[in-house]
Amino acid sequence: MDYRKPRILCVDDDPLNTNLQEVILNPQGYDVLSAHSGIDALHL
Repeated sequence: MDYRKPRILCVDDDPLNTNLQEVILNPQGYDVLSAHSGIDALHL
């Protein structure tokens, strides 16, 4: 069985929004990656 956490990529140009998403999603058991531009998201 695979016991890895589900991973979510949050992309927003406002760091406050990505921080909020992390605060909400991390306690729910998600591994959250954040990017602040489309280019950053593509690199992740």
